[in-house]
Amino acid sequence: MVINNDDFGVATDKNKISRDVLDLPAQWRVDLGVNYQIFDSTSIQFNVSNLFDELPPIVAVVSGDENIYDNRGRYYRLGLNVNF
Repeated sequence: MVINNDDFGVATDKNKISRDVLDLPAQWRVDLGVNYQIFDSTSIQFNVSNLFDELPPIVAVVSGDENIYDNRGRYYRLGLNVNF
């Protein structure tokens, strides 16, 4: 297989018709969320995104397309929901 870079710097296979094809390895990302009802109209929510803090392959970050992999690492969210 011959790999080269197209005009946008994305590695492509010369034998493929499309110039924007990039083979990337599969990656699992595990998120965790907990929601607790405090009162009838109030709940609290806690989320951990990318629980195991897995970073994407370097080629995915260099491509500049953040829709391929999320490269932020692990992050947390805490929320309070109140219904009026």
